Amino acid sequence: MEAVTTSLDAAVAQRYALARQDKKFKVLPAVERELILRAVAETGGNQVQAAQLLGITRATLRKRIAKFGIQRELDVR
Repeated sequence: MEAVTTSLDAAVAQRYALARQDKKFKVLPAVERELILRAVAETGGNQVQAAQLLGITRATLRKRIAKFGIQRELDVR
C-alpha cells in the first residue's frame, strides 16, 4: 500500500501540473482512473479486493471501469 501511496502522490502532482497548463484537462477523473488501475494491479486483478482497497463497492468499481473504458487495459495487465 505504501508503494501505491508514494507513486500516487507523484502521479497526482503530475496531473495537477498538467491541469494548470491545460484548463480542459480534468484532474479528478484522471486521478480516479489512475487509482483504479493501480488498485487492480496491486490486487492481481481481483476487483473485490481492489474495491475494498479503494473504499468502494465492487459494483461502483465496475461502473468506473466502464466509465473510463479501461477494461481492456486491465485484461492486458
